[in-house]
Amino acid sequence: SIKTWIFTIAKNLCLDYLKMNKRRKYVSFEASVGNEKDNITLIQQLRSDVMDPVYESERKEFGDAVSKAIRHLPDVYKDVFILHFFCAMKYPEIAEITGIPEGTCKFKVHQAVKLLGNAVKKFKPTASDDV
Repeated sequence: SIKTWIFTIAKNLCLDYLKMNKRRKYVSFEASVGNEKDNITLIQQLRSDVMDPVYESERKEFGDAVSKAIRHLPDVYKDVFILHFFCAMKYPEIAEITGIPEGTCKFKVHQAVKLLGNAVKKFKPTASDDV
């Protein structure tokens, strides 16, 4: 279908863009962070003494580990995982785009989640996370 064709082209263009720009990561210090009603800039957040440095450090470390684990997933799992969780696609749509059976899509998403779980298993919630 035309939807599948357009999505495949868009996906490939996005992947090409990410490959070309993976080393360029710029963030403006004037960029707004948090929700709209707070209206706090990044520089104000960095100066804030409200942040818990330990929590922020653990959160960043965990986020980096998850990102790294996703990047290192085998391509056969990574594609369906990204389509399902980041693009919010249903299994029939993923099956149509990738050309693989719906049951295989479900299996690959399950395997990707299992691999990611193993990759970040060392991270345990701290006492403050139990609240």
